[in-house]
Amino acid sequence: MTNKNYSFRQTNAYAMQYGALLGCVSVGAFAAFVDTFTYQVLSTLALLLSVAVPVLTCLFTLRFRDQVVERTEAFSFGRGFLHALLLLFYSGVWVALAVFVYFAYIDKGFFIDAYITTLQSPEVQAVLEQNSTLREMYGTSGTEEMEFVIEQMRQLSASHFSAFSVYVNMMTAPVLAFVVGLVARRSGKHTHMPLS
Repeated sequence: MTNKNYSFRQTNAYAMQYGALLGCVSVGAFAAFVDTFTYQVLSTLALLLSVAVPVLTCLFTLRFRDQVVERTEAFSFGRGFLHALLLLFYSGVWVALAVFVYFAYIDKGFFIDAYITTLQSPEVQAVLEQNSTLREMYGTSGTEEMEFVIEQMRQLSASHFSAFSVYVNMMTAPVLAFVVGLVARRSGKHTHMPLS
């Protein structure tokens, strides 16, 4: 086995392990977000868990770096980037699975109903009236448009929601991995032999 193959296998193995842990945090953030419609106090928890994802991605990559190379050895941007990217992708798999299970077997239309109720609340309507961009995005310029949007949302299947979570992960993971790769990279410290 070449050094390159071993390096990738090692990076992948660590990313898979840490990805499971990060997946648990991400699934927790999703669960807290869904429950904010019922328990408003959980919005803070959802926000904290969401912020924890990039922080933990960086910490896990730094921990990986410290476990596989000596403190005096170099750790490349590429290896840090690859570890963070794989870590986020593995975490995303767990999130996509949780999203699918939730919408297929647990939700029973709760999320869409709660979302629409929130969207139609006087507070949100006041914000939409003041912001033309949001008003156009949510189609609140007419009742027929709103009913059409609601009907389209109700027709989305569990696989649509799951696929959307994968899409979001694929769009954001490379950006976050790039930043983590920059943070984790390290040039080796060379010790100089004294001249005799």
